[in-house]
Amino acid sequence: MGLDSPTKKLAFRILLDLEKVDVIFLQEKLGSNIQIYSLLEGLKPGWTFHALDVLGRYGGIVVGFDRITTKFLFFGGGMVF
Repeated sequence: MGLDSPTKKLAFRILLDLEKVDVIFLQEKLGSNIQIYSLLEGLKPGWTFHALDVLGRYGGIVVGFDRITTKFLFFGGGMVF
């Protein structure tokens, strides 16, 4: 889900208001990490976010999680939760 348009941003905000989520995973974020962090930290204060850009292509991913309700264990370079 790219967050590259005001309509998509509004739809995402509404979705987060309607559903209780503990983990957010976005594919095709279509924005710089700074822009995405700013948007997501405004929507979910206190959460942890990590993003990966794809150079020279559309895309990139971002994962965010609620540190209170979600425990991540890092194993062998991968995430297990």
